[in-house]
Amino acid sequence: MATQQNQTTKQLLGLLEYQVKQIFTEIKDMKAENSAAHKEVKDDLRFIKNNIFDPNEGIWSEVKENTAFRKETNKYKNAFGLGFFGLLGKHIYDIFKNV
Repeated sequence: MATQQNQTTKQLLGLLEYQVKQIFTEIKDMKAENSAAHKEVKDDLRFIKNNIFDPNEGIWSEVKENTAFRKETNKYKNAFGLGFFGLLGKHIYDIFKNV
């Protein structure tokens, strides 16, 4: 009877050992998967950061170029507007002068 209990205990311990090994294997697999997922997320974030803040080709540089273009264009609009109103004023003056 005692040998049968020892045999059953050994079988239960063997089963327990197998299950613990399976758990450790699953944990290692999950660590590897998480590591790969974290690396992928890190690469994606680096890609996004470079596309936004790259001073030569990113969105940030395009916004700066657009702002500079608008400021430059605004100078010319003011100059053309002043010239147009000056020309309009001259024509009105000439009309009243000739009357």
